[in-house]
Amino acid sequence: MQSGDVRPNDTQQEYSKLIQEENTKSSCPICFKECANLNELNKHLDKDHNFGNENSNGDHVKKHQNKKKSSGIRTSHHEVYNEGMSKCAYCRKKLTKSNGVSNCYHCGKLYCRSHLLWQMKLDKRARYDPQHGKFYPCCFKCTSSRPGYNDYGLTVSKTSEFSRLRSSKMEDKQLRSLQLETRLLKLIDGYISISRKYGNNLFSTVVRNSELSKYERSIVHWKDDSNVHTCNICTSEFGLVRLSRKHHCRLCGNIVCDTDGYEEEVINTRRRKTTMKKCSYQIKLRNLKSSTDDLHYNSQLRPDEEYIAELQVRLCSTCIDNLLLKRKFKRDLTKPMPPLLSRYETLHNIADVIRTILPPFQDALQKIDNERTKKVSDEKELADLSKLRVKLLRSFANYNSVNKQLCSIKPSNFSEERVKNSLLVESSYFINENILPLRSLPAVLSGEDYVMSKSEPEVKKLSELMSSDLSIKEIKQGREELMVLEEQIFQIESLVETAKRQRKFDEVATLTTNLNELNQRATELREKLGQERF
Repeated sequence: MQSGDVRPNDTQQEYSKLIQEENTKSSCPICFKECANLNELNKHLDKDHNFGNENSNGDHVKKHQNKKKSSGIRTSHHEVYNEGMSKCAYCRKKLTKSNGVSNCYHCGKLYCRSHLLWQMKLDKRARYDPQHGKFYPCCFKCTSSRPGYNDYGLTVSKTSEFSRLRSSKMEDKQLRSLQLETRLLKLIDGYISISRKYGNNLFSTVVRNSELSKYERSIVHWKDDSNVHTCNICTSEFGLVRLSRKHHCRLCGNIVCDTDGYEEEVINTRRRKTTMKKCSYQIKLRNLKSSTDDLHYNSQLRPDEEYIAELQVRLCSTCIDNLLLKRKFKRDLTKPMPPLLSRYETLHNIADVIRTILPPFQDALQKIDNERTKKVSDEKELADLSKLRVKLLRSFANYNSVNKQLCSIKPSNFSEERVKNSLLVESSYFINENILPLRSLPAVLSGEDYVMSKSEPEVKKLSELMSSDLSIKEIKQGREELMVLEEQIFQIESLVETAKRQRKFDEVATLTTNLNELNQRATELREKLGQERF
């Protein structure tokens, strides 16, 4: 058999497939009427939709649209489409066949296809009927204005219940704090009275410690440590593996551990150790009493009772937080602000002043500039504008001086260093956005130099800064290059120190040469930028 011949079996299979396709049910793509087979579908298309007529030119589509419109709903209030004149009621675009022409079945206005995407149940009179109506395309305004649209369901206020639960929790917390304060008063007064009873005698130390232990157990009930195998706070097991022993808190009686630990974090290629919080601490009697000086103690320490002040009391971290955190917060509020935050507050206040002065200054400048084009000038307006200009430049000078003070602050830890760098970036951005564009001001106040001569020297320096030859783009590029150079200098200095410790003197010589070149380039950039490097 040749390759072009057809097998009888293949012909029978194709014939059986055609019979199956003809017998399968099909639906009309226009009116979705189901037909028994393809023959009936073709007859339906030729008879009902005029597909057999070659001269129909799409009349079957129009017939179907007219049939859809005449579905029983009222359409007498629909706007009539005028080609080239009708516009969408929402976007006001001209309606064409490309963007679609449709009426809202509820209000009757004409809309394009993009703004008639919602449906609503309407009755035969085009009124909203959510029970017996049928879905018809409507505009968003009609859909959103129907009753019940976007209404909230049943709401139950839980505020009173929340307030009741919160007040009960707060009352429990306050009672707990009062209980701990009362126990602390008894504990410290007992320590002082028992220590005074036995004095600072070496032979009476054993008896004193024994009596102090009995007194501690009388203040709060200690939990039995025979059945406790984990710490009450960190839930770590006691044993020889962690080399931790059991301790009782003298205020709550719970069993806690006292092991130390740390975790390492790598931030910006720097390794930092962060000490973790311990579960219990031994606090000296002097520190504990000074931290709670608002409590009324019956016994007071005398200057000659140093041995009593050095006694230590074991407290868990939960009781310490409950007793001291709130007091520490109130004490910190009375302390003066750190230098970094005080400079930031000053910068923020000066920036608010500058933002307040700039809009009226620019408006007045624009007004006078327009009057100069008309050859009309007002001496009073010029005087007011010069006063605003002096005030503005003086504020800029103050901002610049505070920014220099901020640069000279040495951070005490890594967090302060990050805050300082963020503040420097913010101040640099503020200067770029507000000071540098002032160079483009027209020479309106050319005759007002006598006013600037009366200003402070800092204002003159700032005006000289504004009249420099560098453009804003060059200043930004110079600052970015200077920041990169300073970072490279810092890294190479650390490499030099490491090489010196490892006694690699050949590497030290190479690194020192590179460091000198970087320092020279950084010095040139600083001289080029001048005061604008900040």
